[in-house]
Amino acid sequence: MDRHRRDGRRHGLPPHLRRLCRHYVRPHPLKCYSSTIPRPHLVSSPAELAALSDVVFTMVGHSSDVKHVVIDTLLPSVNPNTVIIDHTSSHPALARQIYESALEKQCDSVDAPVSECDRGYRREIGEVYEAARDGAAGSMAMELFGHRMIKRDFRLGGFAQYMVKDLGLGVDVEEGDEDNAKVLPGAVLSKQLFSGMVANGDEKLGTQG
Repeated sequence: MDRHRRDGRRHGLPPHLRRLCRHYVRPHPLKCYSSTIPRPHLVSSPAELAALSDVVFTMVGHSSDVKHVVIDTLLPSVNPNTVIIDHTSSHPALARQIYESALEKQCDSVDAPVSECDRGYRREIGEVYEAARDGAAGSMAMELFGHRMIKRDFRLGGFAQYMVKDLGLGVDVEEGDEDNAKVLPGAVLSKQLFSGMVANGDEKLGTQG
């Protein structure tokens, strides 16, 4: 390995993560693990991925998936000074748990959920941060998806089921965290509306559905 280059790996390959990989792979060697797509160039498990890596990027579905992949699978196999960067939107308490667990392994962790769905994933790194400021992370869903709604274009930019999850991170109170709870009526209503989509079987529609 060239000591001037960081050897990065990624776990999971949904379409948006493939776009992020295109940005990363230009100056760095890349290995991947996918739980659903067998390919000859993929490593055989997340544990093998961790053992081979200086930097590990993850993006999975829910907080429970993050805990299983990062804490239960990756961290037991990482080498000291490894950096784990998780792109999943998950609960802040879990991010703190991962950070503390990584420190015990002499590693670093970064909680870096990706914002603005498909549009943001396509951009260069500098543009991603600019997009996050003015995009979905800034509550500008109408600006991003309004034209799609008018055209009744419901192709996914982000699954409705993940909006239920993400909004739940803000409005669902974890046991023992009651003192830090805040009342967010708008977020509660939004979660209710997206939950209705999920209940109707439309969880795979875009968030503009």
